[in-house]
Amino acid sequence: MADGARCGPRFSNADTSCNHLILTAKKDSDFNDQYPDDAEFVYWLIPQSDVKLMVSSHSGYIQISTDPSVASYKRFAPYMAPEARIARIDDVVRSSGSPSPRLRLVRPAK
Repeated sequence: MADGARCGPRFSNADTSCNHLILTAKKDSDFNDQYPDDAEFVYWLIPQSDVKLMVSSHSGYIQISTDPSVASYKRFAPYMAPEARIARIDDVVRSSGSPSPRLRLVRPAK
C-alpha cells in the first residue's frame, strides 16, 4: 500500500510522489465471478496519475466497492490486479535495497 493509504480514511496526500497506489479489500463471495483470480483479497493498482480521479470530489475520500452495481466499482474495475502481479511488485521493491520502500504488501486484519 502507498503510505498515504494507511494514514487514515481521507487520502490527503494524493500528490505524494509514488508510482502507484495499491488498494486491497477482502473479497465478497457474492461477486466471485468478477475477480481476476481466486486469492482471498482483491487488489486495485492505480497509477499515480489517476489517483486524484479516484478521490471523491464530495467527500475527499476514496470510496470503493466490490459490488458491481455500485458506481465506484465501475470506476475502479479497470484497475483490478491479480495478487500475483502485486506480489511481483512487492518482490521488486524489496529486492531493490531501498531502506524505506514506498510499497509494502499489507493485508487487512482478519
